[in-house]
Amino acid sequence: MTTDIQSLNLVELRNKAFELKKRLAELRFEKATGKLIDTSIPMKTKRELARILARESQVKASQGLSK
Repeated sequence: MTTDIQSLNLVELRNKAFELKKRLAELRFEKATGKLIDTSIPMKTKRELARILARESQVKASQGLSK
């Protein structure tokens, strides 16, 4: 999965981060309503989001971009 992240450009990374943030919101809702069966999914999603955001920072730094 990390090799997939390495090949993404900045726009793709931002889109993926947005999708993961949206998924986390859905998971929080499922947890609150008691529909979440596998409680490890939110943690795995958070880790994936952290990887995406870290890679996004690396890409920005290599391109000399701020924010």
